[in-house]
Amino acid sequence: MSFGGAFAGRWVGGMANKPAPLPPFWDPHSEGLPVVAAYRAIGADSLEASKVNLANPGTYDLTAPVGFTSPLWSKERGWYRAAGTDLWEIGVLAHSSWSFVLRVHNSPTGLYQFACGTDKTTNTSDAMAVIPNYVPGSYGTAFFNTKRAITVPEGTASGTVGIANQRCYRNGLHVATIEVNFTPTNYTRPFFLFSVNRGAVSQVNSYWGDILAFSLYSGTLDDTQMLAVSTAMAALK
Repeated sequence: MSFGGAFAGRWVGGMANKPAPLPPFWDPHSEGLPVVAAYRAIGADSLEASKVNLANPGTYDLTAPVGFTSPLWSKERGWYRAAGTDLWEIGVLAHSSWSFVLRVHNSPTGLYQFACGTDKTTNTSDAMAVIPNYVPGSYGTAFFNTKRAITVPEGTASGTVGIANQRCYRNGLHVATIEVNFTPTNYTRPFFLFSVNRGAVSQVNSYWGDILAFSLYSGTLDDTQMLAVSTAMAALK
């Protein structure tokens, strides 16, 4: 089924049926979705169930890195933190051309509240990451990929944020494009949730909101696909 077909109702007997449901955001067989890893925290059956990679259980399941601790979880909130050492690692080395979508809630405002990401350096000068509620003097959502960052004026206290190569998304809609100084790169550290993986200093850039779901794709999703993933993710309860 195409994403267009997922939205369209079908005409049977002179009456339009209800629209066909969106394919799950973790379904590796959905057209155009090269999903590598996907996780559902909100509505999961347990903390252990929320850690499972729904696209390929047993591969890239979430773990707490050595020296760190697991975030807390509830069915209603998803994952949240009680300590600065709480974070998840996804054992995937991404490329800057890849895509991800993240659903957040209760995002605090802050200069370095990285909700997810990875970095080739120790100062976020070569990172793929997002800050949902960035405050350098005014609120906004900050997106990072390779050696460039871009901020849009609207913060994301609750909703979805994502990146597909150079294109940046908020609640499923394209809001900005990273163009200046964009240099395609292979990232050399695994993705983190609740922080950006900067090696030994990762814990200093921590996110203190709730994370409800996350998915990562080994390719550049287009606008229709990013909207479909965001819509499916936003519907999770």
